[in-house]
Amino acid sequence: MELLKNIPVNYSGELHEVKLINFSIEKEEVLDKVPQPLKVWDYNGRALISLVNVQLRDMKMSIAPLKFDYRHVAFRLLLDDSKYNKKPTGIYFLKSFTNSPLIVVGGKLMTDFNLSFASIQNEGNSFELKQGNHFLHLATGHPKLMIIC
Repeated sequence: MELLKNIPVNYSGELHEVKLINFSIEKEEVLDKVPQPLKVWDYNGRALISLVNVQLRDMKMSIAPLKFDYRHVAFRLLLDDSKYNKKPTGIYFLKSFTNSPLIVVGGKLMTDFNLSFASIQNEGNSFELKQGNHFLHLATGHPKLMIIC
């Protein structure tokens, strides 16, 4: 099924309710999760990860007129692509989640976003993602950010 991932498809759409949290971890913690020849960007021995929570609307593929919407939550790792760009702009999707089973199936067939199904709840400044026995709860607001895993 890797053949479908090689079809030249562009995706376009709108990003709504974008929430982004950046953090770093020891670089060694992710080295075995990134396929060769990709290189993890080194930030003083640490890897930079962004957690993005976004509602995608009016998404469409360049090869089909069908539009679709879905919630996308992803852990994205910054890559060292300095041989192509002056600043690191490459991103590898360590893990992506959606609450749409159909998007999971399509995403696995057509992309490398590492999509999997999860329960996702958004209420104001609170966000919760659940998958099996694992969960992430974020609450933002004044005066602090709360993360519970």
